[in-house]
Amino acid sequence: MTEKVTRREMLNLIGAAGGSAAVLGASAALGLMPNSAAASIPQLKPLDATNRKSVAILGGGISGLTAAYELSKAGYDCIVLEASHRPGGRNMTVRSGDIIDEVGNRQVCEFDDEPLVVNDSARRSWQSLK
Repeated sequence: MTEKVTRREMLNLIGAAGGSAAVLGASAALGLMPNSAAASIPQLKPLDATNRKSVAILGGGISGLTAAYELSKAGYDCIVLEASHRPGGRNMTVRSGDIIDEVGNRQVCEFDDEPLVVNDSARRSWQSLK
């Protein structure tokens, strides 16, 4: 006697054997996942000197800075509004001797001279990097 295996059970078995990439591939093959889509760079019409437009961009993270860069190339006047004291959003580069004090917990970078890119999610474990 054979028992029927549900899709969920089958995906769990595939995941146990092949990991998340195998589950993703199997889900796509079964039609359970939407087709992947990639965003294209918008083709902005360049503005001439008589037809200038101004754009306010909220947030100086990687997306906001990229938007400002692309719009500036097309002739838009951009202003980036960032709540933090520095641009970059979640990403920041820390070098030896840098002082970080964002929430009243002053920390000095005391490791080697090579720069370290720190993501916001890793800041809580900052002291373990020293």
